[in-house]
Amino acid sequence: MSNRIEMFMSDYSIERLRKLKEKDISFIKLTSAGLPEEKNSCQYNMAFLVSLCHEDTQVLIASNPYKTVCDEEFPKLEVIDKNKYNGDFIEDLTTFRDALGYPWEKQRITSVKILHDHIEWVENSQSNWSIDAHIGIQVHFDTGYKFLIIARDSSVGLLDVYYGKDFSWIQNKKDILSTYFIDEKNVQSIRRNIIPL
Repeated sequence: MSNRIEMFMSDYSIERLRKLKEKDISFIKLTSAGLPEEKNSCQYNMAFLVSLCHEDTQVLIASNPYKTVCDEEFPKLEVIDKNKYNGDFIEDLTTFRDALGYPWEKQRITSVKILHDHIEWVENSQSNWSIDAHIGIQVHFDTGYKFLIIARDSSVGLLDVYYGKDFSWIQNKKDILSTYFIDEKNVQSIRRNIIPL
């Protein structure tokens, strides 16, 4: 039996990301789910919600689990304005320094990219699986820093959040699979495309 999971951001979310290009981000806030640490040469934390503020607008990035094949839940990234957000965690947003252990100074977004993963694996001789999904958002700033948000395969909508300059690791098989609960020995193919908007 073949089971296919497809999960893509909505047209609205993609268009909202496109509109962030060339915007000056005055602050970033996160509803963190852990303590800041260094991981893969970047500042790192887990979060439930990310807020980017430019001028008088707050744009929120969240991950919501949706039922897919065989009642499996899979995360869907959503990008919306604060005034349209109905979820939890908005009151628990903390500063960039508190969430990631690094100070924030205003920076301009030069580009936005989507991480698109395609993975095929076998769970047993009767069950083939594949994932085709928008799993992350990478924001590039005029300072050379990058901000990466990856939706974890989590029923509570966890995000992995990274901030740094060296992201060469994001194409590594081990780092891609760390997002999912897939045994590496069962993987038949794995590919991550980085799509500029």
